[in-house]
Amino acid sequence: MSLFTYFFADCEFDGPTPGINSMVSFGCVAHREDGKEIDKFERNLLPLDGAVTDARTMRWWSTQPDAWSYTQTNQVPAKSAMEDLVNWVRDLPGNVLFCAAPLMGDGIWLDWYLKKFTDYRITMPQSNRPLFVGDGLDIMSYVQAVLGLAHTPIMKDLPTYLLTGVNHNHFAIDDARGHAKVFFNARRARTKQLPAFVP
Repeated sequence: MSLFTYFFADCEFDGPTPGINSMVSFGCVAHREDGKEIDKFERNLLPLDGAVTDARTMRWWSTQPDAWSYTQTNQVPAKSAMEDLVNWVRDLPGNVLFCAAPLMGDGIWLDWYLKKFTDYRITMPQSNRPLFVGDGLDIMSYVQAVLGLAHTPIMKDLPTYLLTGVNHNHFAIDDARGHAKVFFNARRARTKQLPAFVP
């Protein structure tokens, strides 16, 4: 059994603030330590009761019609989505480490939804029921630190050898897979095991 299962998440939403706005979609992939994907999970969510959309965010979504249209299919209530996610994570092997790009973006959204609809949190120390081990991993910070790269918050600005196989198209499951590929590409580059990992 792997010591860690790496859980990569991506969230899409209709505004900047959980609770005022809604998460419309999220996708997650689980990987073994060697980079192999072992499972995936995604849901499209119905809006929260009483929430509103953000005009600026929706103007941006108008430039991504295919991705937005996808978020509007097979929508489920947020509570059932979060309960299903908890069950899925708890069935993963080993210690499950939450990874995101950025951690302070996707992590905040998923933690807020977990707190509201389940008894779990992502990792909060004051929670008696953390869903993941440790404090979570910010992928961009990790990549830039281990490879000695200048800081950039924008994934497309990373060196091309780290972006092999990455398809960042705002379909949450594809973006989560892209985050995983950047992470494992960086690990391989650090140990000079090139070419980059492509599952």
